[in-house]
Amino acid sequence: MVMDNKFSLNRMGLMLRADWIEYQKSFIIFATMLLGVNAIMLRATSEQAQVAIFSISFLTTLLFFYSFVGKKVHREKNRFLTLPASGIEKFGEMLLVCLILFCVYLLIHAMLLGISGLVNGAEIWVFQQKEIASSASSYNFNSVGIAIGMSTFVCIFLFICSIAFRKFPLQIGILCLILYGMICTYTVYHFVKMDNFEQLNSIKGFMHSNAMVETVFFLHTYSFWGLGFASAILLYVSYLKLKEKQIR
Repeated sequence: MVMDNKFSLNRMGLMLRADWIEYQKSFIIFATMLLGVNAIMLRATSEQAQVAIFSISFLTTLLFFYSFVGKKVHREKNRFLTLPASGIEKFGEMLLVCLILFCVYLLIHAMLLGISGLVNGAEIWVFQQKEIASSASSYNFNSVGIAIGMSTFVCIFLFICSIAFRKFPLQIGILCLILYGMICTYTVYHFVKMDNFEQLNSIKGFMHSNAMVETVFFLHTYSFWGLGFASAILLYVSYLKLKEKQIR
């Protein structure tokens, strides 16, 4: 029977069901690990400990998802790439698994965070950060936006690496990001060196007279949207890489 070329939520649901059957043990281990890590908050109630546990759980979820993607795409007897479903359905199913994993992660963290607050009277770090954000300046909001945009960009780039490379995808991705950062830093250093900051009478006058610095401030102001656009492009590239492997 010829597969229907239209986008089908039913086929995505069947793929999700197949993943649950095949990876059920791994998913249970993942949830148990998150429970164990977040249970530390029942004893360590400081705001710093809560943020550290939140970050560790976030990284654990990311690593599990990247490992899940690598197994689906690169295993020898690959049933995923030969399933009777379109490339966009397979790609959407992987992103849906990512969403489910992060929902589980946030649910477990919020649940144990709430229990810690009720049992120990601990101040919940999310509420503290909300109070700080409400009194923050627009510059701080822009800095938070840049951090979110950069984190999204890095996560999607590593997602592409998990699809593109069979061996050591995260190591290759991290190395590429480090090299890219070094090139950017080296380039900025030489621009600054050429402009010779020490001979300037005032930074304000320099900012208004130097097009490069004005460009840098422009990029800083709108970097959140730029990073968002770049992340969207990377997400599309990751879809193309998956489609390319499916054709092979």
